[in-house]
Order: sequence, then structure tokens, then C-alpha cells
Amino acid sequence: PRFVLAAEPPPARPSPPAPASPLAGSLYYTKDRPGRWKGKEAGHLPVVERKGSVLTVRTPHPQDGFRHYIVKHLVLDRDFQIIADTRFNPWRDDPLSSVDVYGREEVVYAISVCNVHDAWLTPFRL
Repeated sequence: PRFVLAAEPPPARPSPPAPASPLAGSLYYTKDRPGRWKGKEAGHLPVVERKGSVLTVRTPHPQDGFRHYIVKHLVLDRDFQIIADTRFNPWRDDPLSSVDVYGREEVVYAISVCNVHDAWLTPFRL
């Protein structure tokens, strides 16, 4: 038989900074570089949590039909390659997605795309 010892999870590490880029605050938005959407951070920044090997991304944004909604979530690896791309139907889906990150290390980037307020990026250290 196999035995698995449960241990306390390691302490949470601080999130890494968003990539330094002149595009931050213009093509995509971050907590520190909200650009023209300053004041919209709370409802648009993706919130990332990890439980085991599963990363959950949610955006605390109401889905108001096709008038104003979160279109999709993207999760990118440290080289900005797409790990997951989840699209939402604003009539039936909450902006919540998950992806298995087993075997991945370092950092991933979660992106939430709003049809009105563009793309918002949150870095997350694994």
C-alpha cells in the first residue's frame, strides 16, 4: 500500500511583479498600471488561487449579458505561452476557470479579458 503524509502547506509567497513592459498600462492593465481604467482594478483583475496542482482564476465582475462581461481567461507560462484559454458565455457562465499546473514552476500570468475594459494581468508565483 502507498502512504501519503499530509503536511502543512508552505507559506504563501508574495506575487511576483508584473513584467516590466511599456505595454503595461496601455495594451494590458495591472494593479500597478491601470492606465486609462484607473478605478476599475477591483472588478477586473483576475484573482488567482492554488490548491494542490490546480490553479483557479476568478474575476469578481458581474456578467451583464453581452453589454458588459468577462469574455475569457488566459493563463500563460513564464515564457508567455498559453497554458489555458477559457471562454465564457455571459448568459450562463461566471468568470471562473481552472487549470492543472502540475510540473510547472516559477510564475504564471492570469489574464482576464473584459469586452469593455480590455485585458487585465495578474502574475502568480507557483
